[in-house]
Amino acid sequence: MKLSQKYFAAEDPVGRQIRSFGAPPEHNPWRRIVGVVANEKRGNPFQEMSWLTLLQCSSHCGRCAQQSHTSSAKQRRSDGLTNIVQRQVSTLDPSIPVSNIQTAEHLLLKNICLPSFRALVVGSFAGFALLLAVIGLYGVLSQLVTQRTNEIGLRMALGADARSVLTMITKEGMLLVV
Repeated sequence: MKLSQKYFAAEDPVGRQIRSFGAPPEHNPWRRIVGVVANEKRGNPFQEMSWLTLLQCSSHCGRCAQQSHTSSAKQRRSDGLTNIVQRQVSTLDPSIPVSNIQTAEHLLLKNICLPSFRALVVGSFAGFALLLAVIGLYGVLSQLVTQRTNEIGLRMALGADARSVLTMITKEGMLLVV
C-alpha cells in the first residue's frame, strides 16, 4: 500500500506536510510533499535471507564469530563515534536528523557474512551429495567385481597378469562413472 493511500486516502497529498519517523522532534522538521511516485521495489541480493540475522549468522560464520568475541569493545567505540558524529552534524546544521550510524566494518561484515553462510550450507550439501555418489559407485563396482570373480580367476590361471585384470575392471568402472 502506498504511503499516500494510507495517510491521505480521501485527499490529494501534494502540498501537505509530513515528518520523518523515529527522529527526535527538534531534529525533525516538517517537509512539504511535492509529488507522489508509483510503488517501488528495490531488490538487494544480501537481503534474500533477511530472516537470518547477523547474530544467528555469528554462530556459523567464522568471520562473524570472530567479530562477536571482540564486539563489546568495538560497540563501546562505535557508540562513542556515534555521539561524536551526532554532535558534529548538529553543530553544522541542527535540522539534519542523524540516525542509524554504523561503522564501515560492521556494514561490510553484515554484507559478507550472509553470503558466506549460504555458501557454507550449499557446499555442505554438495559435499554430502558427492559422498553419497562415491559410496554408490563403490557399491556398484564391488558388485561388478564380485559377479566376475570366477572370470577373473580363470583369466589369472590362463596367464593374465594383475595389471591387465585391474585395467579391465578400471575401464568398466569408468564407464559406470561416466
